[in-house]
Amino acid sequence: MIFNIKGFIKFLVNNTLTNLKPKLFKFSYKLRTNYYIIKYYPIESKEKVKLRIFTYKKVSID
Repeated sequence: MIFNIKGFIKFLVNNTLTNLKPKLFKFSYKLRTNYYIIKYYPIESKEKVKLRIFTYKKVSID
């Protein structure tokens, strides 16, 4: 019985991981694009983008 439960938990974890992978990739892509925006945009728009990156990082920590 315990062995079956362990197998089921393993299956659930693997399932959630495969479902999360594309989302995580999209998330990191957003971070990268925003980083490039900071690099190449003028100083006035930098602060807005910095705020956006900060919120993304906050989400990833939680």
